[in-house]
Amino acid sequence: MDKLLKSVLVTPALLTACTVIGSTAPQPFVWPAAWSDAQPGEAKYGGIFRDAYPQIGTFNPFTDQDLGGPQRRLAEGTGLFRRDPVSRRSVPYMAAGAPQISADGRVYTVRLRPGMRFSDGQPVTAQDFVTTWKIHTDKAVKSALYGDFFNGDQPVTLRALDASTLQVTFPVPMATAEEILSFAPWPDHLFGPVYARGGAKAVAALWGRDVNPATIVTAGTWTLAQNDNREDGHILFRKNPYWGEWNRDAQGRALPYLDGIELNVVSPDAPMLTHFLAGKTDWAVVPSADAVKTLQSAMTAGKLNAELLLNVSPRNSMSYLVFNWNKASDLTSRRCSGTPSSGRPSATCTTARRSSTTRWAAWGARWLRWCRCCFLTLSPPTCPPSPTTRLPP
Repeated sequence: MDKLLKSVLVTPALLTACTVIGSTAPQPFVWPAAWSDAQPGEAKYGGIFRDAYPQIGTFNPFTDQDLGGPQRRLAEGTGLFRRDPVSRRSVPYMAAGAPQISADGRVYTVRLRPGMRFSDGQPVTAQDFVTTWKIHTDKAVKSALYGDFFNGDQPVTLRALDASTLQVTFPVPMATAEEILSFAPWPDHLFGPVYARGGAKAVAALWGRDVNPATIVTAGTWTLAQNDNREDGHILFRKNPYWGEWNRDAQGRALPYLDGIELNVVSPDAPMLTHFLAGKTDWAVVPSADAVKTLQSAMTAGKLNAELLLNVSPRNSMSYLVFNWNKASDLTSRRCSGTPSSGRPSATCTTARRSSTTRWAAWGARWLRWCRCCFLTLSPPTCPPSPTTRLPP
């Protein structure tokens, strides 16, 4: 168990960039030892890591709305840039090196790392990134990543200068440029013709919840090997044999160490800790102090061979406070706060609520545009004046 966990921890680490010479041979990205808690040479090859998750809605990377779901395994190990976990700086990953940036800070020219291939053996090219961007930014697709390629109403644009060179134009200089370029490329030779013939509707029809694993093509660490996507079924991700050609550990060994990841499909109401205690998964998040006691009791009694890891660290979170700004003297609000005898709000009440919702939405949208401009770009003077801090009625 301990060795298996260390194998997993090593696999999704981050790396430094290598200097690239104009060659078609793979130029490996070397994952520094400092990015893992394993000792050099300690991690061993082999093993299947077992996890659990409810049924997956879709494997389609363009229509998927569950950005934290296990289907995102197909996108792991991709992106032109990624963040160094120690320095927190972006480093070139699928990019061959640092981008060339225009004098005004808006145009990035990026060369691709040589030798990268999709899981079907086809080379990764600049056109794959362009097609991926084009589909994500089609409103009809309803991609969850749509907003990543816009600054307000102004789009980020991509074009392929040649098979291994991308030119990216931002509407304004952006501090998050390299983060925006960390999206996963999907194969143009698969999605390109489908999108050209049938648009968003045709793309949405691909890679649904019951997809044939043989049709999945990815540039990432894992590809789909088995898809029994029903309760009590099993989904298996196997390592992409070509990913290890350009991803190496500090000793020069191909990554990943694991052979695959097995997903036990469970009921949405089933506590993940129950599956861990039953020996069906290799890890679990402990949700409460009572759960910790349950685990410790099982370990003390010799019923469970596990390691309890305390994770105390900062994390991002967001909370909302909703205030009632209605005046007590507002008769419409007072009527709306009561329960009509019919069980439904009156026409006057419904109109008032819709009007208030519209004002709140417009006010929030103005603040969002202002915040995106000032905090996600490098040119605050060009931003519009901040919206009034007075809340809408």
